[in-house]
Amino acid sequence: CVFFFQAEDGIRDQPRSRGLGDVYKRQAKHYDKGSRMTILFSKITSQMITSCIKAITQGRPVTDLWDTSLFPVGPLSKVLTDCLSLNAEYKKEFTDIKARLNANPKGKHYEFTDTVIFGKFDLFCRRVSKLKDLFETIEQFQVLGRHNLENMKKILTDFYTALDTLKKKNLDQLLNYKTNDFDIDFVSFNANVSQIESTLMQFIGEKVSQVHSIEQSIRFLEKFKTILKRDNLKKELEQKSSVLFSTYQLSYREIEDNYDKNIDTPPLVRNMPEHAGKIMWLNHLYDKVARPLREFDPTVRQNKDNKKCVENAWKFMKKIGLHKLLIHEKWEKRVETSKAALQSSLLMKAPDNTWQVNFETEIMTLIREAKCMSRMGMKLNENAKIILLQEEKFKTYYNELDYLIEEYGRIEKKIRSNTRDILKPHKEDLEMRLRPGSITLTWTSMNIDGYLQHVHEGLKKLEQFIIKINDIMDNRIENNLKDVSKTELVDLSVTGKAFALDEFVERQERCIKEKSKGLKAKNQEVEQAVADLRKAIMAYERDPHVGLIANDEMRKIIKYYYWSMYQALLHATKHSLNSLKERVCERRKESKEIMMKPFFEVQVLLENGECKLHPPLTEIQNSINKAANAVLKSTKNVSKWIKGTTQTFYEWVAKDKEIVKVILLLTGSIEGTKNKVEVFLREFEEFSWLWTLNIQETQQQMSAKNPTNEDYERELKKLQDTENKINKISKSTQIGAMELKTDKIKESMIKILNAWKKEYLADLTKKVKNRVDTLKDEIKRLSVRARRTVKDLATLGEVMLTLDEIRTKESKIKIELKPVREILTLLDVYLKGVQDKGEDDQKKLLEAEWDKLVLEAEQRRHDLQQNQTKYKKELIENVKRLVEEAKSFCNDFKEKGPNVPGLLPSEALDRLKSFKSTYDEVLKRKRENCERGEKIFNLTHKKYEELDQTDKDMKWLLTLYTLYTQVLT
Repeated sequence: CVFFFQAEDGIRDQPRSRGLGDVYKRQAKHYDKGSRMTILFSKITSQMITSCIKAITQGRPVTDLWDTSLFPVGPLSKVLTDCLSLNAEYKKEFTDIKARLNANPKGKHYEFTDTVIFGKFDLFCRRVSKLKDLFETIEQFQVLGRHNLENMKKILTDFYTALDTLKKKNLDQLLNYKTNDFDIDFVSFNANVSQIESTLMQFIGEKVSQVHSIEQSIRFLEKFKTILKRDNLKKELEQKSSVLFSTYQLSYREIEDNYDKNIDTPPLVRNMPEHAGKIMWLNHLYDKVARPLREFDPTVRQNKDNKKCVENAWKFMKKIGLHKLLIHEKWEKRVETSKAALQSSLLMKAPDNTWQVNFETEIMTLIREAKCMSRMGMKLNENAKIILLQEEKFKTYYNELDYLIEEYGRIEKKIRSNTRDILKPHKEDLEMRLRPGSITLTWTSMNIDGYLQHVHEGLKKLEQFIIKINDIMDNRIENNLKDVSKTELVDLSVTGKAFALDEFVERQERCIKEKSKGLKAKNQEVEQAVADLRKAIMAYERDPHVGLIANDEMRKIIKYYYWSMYQALLHATKHSLNSLKERVCERRKESKEIMMKPFFEVQVLLENGECKLHPPLTEIQNSINKAANAVLKSTKNVSKWIKGTTQTFYEWVAKDKEIVKVILLLTGSIEGTKNKVEVFLREFEEFSWLWTLNIQETQQQMSAKNPTNEDYERELKKLQDTENKINKISKSTQIGAMELKTDKIKESMIKILNAWKKEYLADLTKKVKNRVDTLKDEIKRLSVRARRTVKDLATLGEVMLTLDEIRTKESKIKIELKPVREILTLLDVYLKGVQDKGEDDQKKLLEAEWDKLVLEAEQRRHDLQQNQTKYKKELIENVKRLVEEAKSFCNDFKEKGPNVPGLLPSEALDRLKSFKSTYDEVLKRKRENCERGEKIFNLTHKKYEELDQTDKDMKWLLTLYTLYTQVLT
């Protein structure tokens, strides 16, 4: 057994025929029967299985076989394969020796049972074969997972789920071949794997269909061929390769048809030259045929069904190569003819008489095609190489010439329209510099750089000259003319204050005098600038062959600016007069009325019962006329451009029709506002009753009618409305050039209005004073009585009576306070600024005292209720004491009173008066206090029948004795 297998090192030698032969020789004499030999070989088989298991597990637990880090699939699969090979070689050697022994008639013959000898090993090998398939499948999906393919997560998850299920059920049963539990679970696992593989192949098919390039599809399938090891998967991949080749055949036919259809006019890439574009198109067709064909597996290309297509594809590729050579030769011939275009001139005149670069487009096309040919690996002839090497030179010269022409156009645009004719000789000087580029110089000339430098110098010279004369015209002539034209000859400050008449005239004359000096200075500056312009134009150095400058053109420019100066002065005068007119005349544009301040501040006054203006309108009109004349005379100091004369522009300006028209409008400007002023003054007539009616008489007539509060309120409201209307009158109103101030007339009317209010105030104050004094005395009386200290039941009764009286009079006092409150409210609302503040304070103090008394009464009532137990107890004791005193008084009256027999009438009368005085002053007072206490505490009144009878008797006796005394006297 050790001879055949060693567990520590794995399988070292395969069984050899000599080994089994030696066994037969050594053991035959001991095992002379076939049954014994069968047992021997069965033991050898069992030992082989044990050694194989040790070689597989390498001395580790069987459960470790699931860990691929401990048992990599490659080495493990090799050991499993060796175990299968051992069984096969063992059977083969046994069969060969058995046949050899049977062929020898002299030797011993044994009958062996193959099932007994090899049954266990076959069963073990079937298990090993399944394990080999299992671990190769695991390795396959592990490799698939390491490639990180898109949308593979679900497939891998399903596989590992099935593997975990198998692993949980057969964790340590992998090499237990005697039971079939693993075999049953493995069948279920294979079914799941088959389903997962179907999903995988469907996924591969979808991916292949999504890839539009056959070349990429082939690479995709080849990647899976290196991953998938199971035979069924490899067959399906081979089928998909065949399907891809069929697709390639269809694509090849389309490419061939495309070639035949477009061979004469192939589709070119945008901006691609003709010959290079055709070669690029052929290269594209070649790549579409050749690249996929090279990617196919040789077995696919050598398939008998595909051989014909492959041969046709190679023939087609050769055909494309020959076509490329023909196009290239044709292009090389064209290079020779295109080279002659380099002998053309550098510049040329366009039909619109402008300069343009004379560079043939064939040269650029030739250069671009040479570049494309070079990039595609095509060979270039010497002429093409020379032109290609000069590409930068041609581009540089072309760009320089194009820039030169653009600069010429840019400089030409700087020439102003009024100087274009006079500067024609200066332009002709530059044209003389440009002329060699259109006659003698070609693209192969050697002195192009010198020509460019010469022309640039001429351009720079002309540009500096144009900048100089433009500077004179813009800054020294045009800007001064604009300043003159925009000059404001009057001071019409929008945000300034209004002026008095004399101040306004003085201010305008001072402003016009200063501006007139400025106009004179600007006129001299423009005259000198025109002279400097003439000198600069005449001093320009030109080519001798260029003509002279025409004097007529120079005179036109001088005349043009002379007339422009007059127009600027005319515009300044007209604009200033129009501005003055718009500010002072009645009709003005709405857009200019915004934020315009008037010239004149006019006060509206109330004098002798009439509304008047100060100053009057006639004085305002005279001031405006003086300002207009000053504006018109501002050009008297501006001299004309005529040497040796004292004439000024004033004569021309004063005779202008528009100026005369504006002057006439200004002389009557205030007349247009006269009607508006009268309308404005009539607005104050509604307040005329304030100063026309007599205040005292009106008030006396009203008091005689005994007016109510409503009557006073109506009259006060009338005064308040009148005051509101007066306050709403705008402080100032602008009419034309005038700002009518209403402050003084408003002050006068308010002063009269306050006099009316004071009359009403005096009457109302007198009316309310009497009522307030009466209420004040009543509140003071109740307050003193309510604050009295409670010493006994008598004072308690008096305090309680006072508290009840306060509660009873609470609504009455409020009713009595209402008219006072109404009157004081009228004073507060309508005479707040006129009334004495003490009246209002007195009213508030009175109400506060009454409210305070009511609160104190409630609090006093509450305090007395808190102590009612004490007073009630005292009341009960007083009642008891009163009952005893009453009983004692009645007994004394009977025993010691006037009814005692034998008394004289005078003595009886004295006793009666003594008892009557004691009753009235003591008992009766105590009885009233007790009854008042019983009422306070809601107790039943105690009846004193005997005392009442005694009182009645004393009254009758007193009447009787009184009559008796009267009779005696």
